[in-house]
Amino acid sequence: MRLLPHGVLLALVLIAATVPAASATLAQQRQSFQNARNALQAGDLNRFRQLEHALRHYALYPYLRYYALRRDLAHARADQISHFLQTYEHTPLAPRLRREWLDELSRRRDWHEFLRFYRPDQPSRLRCFELQARLHTGRTKGVLKDALKLWLVGHSQSHQCDPVFK
Repeated sequence: MRLLPHGVLLALVLIAATVPAASATLAQQRQSFQNARNALQAGDLNRFRQLEHALRHYALYPYLRYYALRRDLAHARADQISHFLQTYEHTPLAPRLRREWLDELSRRRDWHEFLRFYRPDQPSRLRCFELQARLHTGRTKGVLKDALKLWLVGHSQSHQCDPVFK
C-alpha cells in the first residue's frame, strides 16, 4: 500500500473540510436572498437593505437590484437606471429594465431622457414612442420614413403608434 505525502494528505483534508462550509454558505445565501425578496415585497426596506448589502457578492445579487429598481420605477432617477444598465449590461435583466424604464419615461412624457436611453432593438410600441420623442424634441429628420416602416407592416400596430401616424 502506498501512502500519500503529508502535504497532499493535508491539502485533501482542508479541501474536504471547506466543502460543507461552502455548501452551508451557499444555502445561507439562498435563504438570505429569499428573505430579502420577501422583505422588499412586504415593503420592509430597512430589512431589505441589510440583507441586500450582505448579498452583494452573491451570484443573484443583480436580481435584487433589479427588483428594487422595478418596485419603485415611478420614482427612480435616471442615474440609478443608467448605473444598473452599465453594471449589468451583459445580463438578461438589463434589456428588461431598459424596456420598463422606457415605458416609464413615455408615461412621464420625458422625451429627452427617453431618447437618451432608447436603443433601436426595441419592440414596435417603443419604436412608436421613440418617434413621438423625436417629434416632441424637434429631431424630425427621418421621422416620416421611420413611421412609414411601422405603418406598412400588414397588421395593426399598438395604439401607442396612433399619435405618430396622425
